[in-house]
Amino acid sequence: MGVAIVRVHSFFEGSFHVLIHVLARISGRKRSGKTTRRYRTCLFAYIPQTHTPPFPFTVRDVVALGRTPYLGQFNRMGATDEAIVNECMERMGVDIWSDRPYTELSGGQQQLALIARALAQQPQLLIMDEPTASLDFGNQQLVLRQVRQLTEDGMGVLMVTHDPSHALACAHHVVIMEAGTVTAEGTPRDVVDTACLERIYHADVQVMDVQVPKGIQRVCVPLIGETLT
Repeated sequence: MGVAIVRVHSFFEGSFHVLIHVLARISGRKRSGKTTRRYRTCLFAYIPQTHTPPFPFTVRDVVALGRTPYLGQFNRMGATDEAIVNECMERMGVDIWSDRPYTELSGGQQQLALIARALAQQPQLLIMDEPTASLDFGNQQLVLRQVRQLTEDGMGVLMVTHDPSHALACAHHVVIMEAGTVTAEGTPRDVVDTACLERIYHADVQVMDVQVPKGIQRVCVPLIGETLT
């Protein structure tokens, strides 16, 4: 099984800074005394918040770019590569837009395509910079379910988020940062609590356990006043 490490940070903490803080501790495995560039490109896959390609690629073209590290300079994708691209598009639900220009998709749809591209790379570690920032509620759940499934399949996932609920939903390990400093680290149940979140977000929240059909789930509830009727 892989591990999902989620970094929760305040709004004023830049995502890029958070990722650099983590990646500074990570080095590639060496072969014959040195780390090869090709091996590093297969080891990590990065999903940015936004991406605008320089050419009018189709969605399939964008996802297929994930196979680039496995191809020679002038090689084309083979049957195995095509099958992997198809599987990743179906997994993220973007196969229905396969032939559409990527730039014509909504921000949320583009994000799903970028995740499919990263999965097509078949990395050992998936690095996600606020992957749900532009997604609607349903697609946020799709991404979080995929994060959990990927770790069960053996992949490591490093995700940066502003939303502590996402850490509670899918993380094995959580690091909370504020003003460039790690303020808490551990399992979600140990570190994502009411006192910690009120301190870093300067907001009234309540972290609690609720009964759901499949058991007990911990959630973060914003306290913004009486329920509207």
